[in-house]
Amino acid sequence: MSKFVCQQYTERAGLAYEQMQSEEVERLEKETPPAPEGADEMLISADGAMVPLRHGIWAEVRTLVVGEVQPAQEEHGEQVVHTENLSYFS
Repeated sequence: MSKFVCQQYTERAGLAYEQMQSEEVERLEKETPPAPEGADEMLISADGAMVPLRHGIWAEVRTLVVGEVQPAQEEHGEQVVHTENLSYFS
């Protein structure tokens, strides 16, 4: 098979795949319900921890937490803020 023929097949396959993706995006935009309203304030926090791997090797694992900040409340005579609906990603 010549380089030219391979290029033609590749370009046709790419165009077909692009068309499939475009059709799927259109379908999702029509059928997917709108996303719910998000929180007024969000918290993002990141941290790292060293974890042991095999053969005495250690590596850092990073974790991100995202949460919804709630309005301040008085507890025991102090204003405190709580965060709810936490999601963790490592």
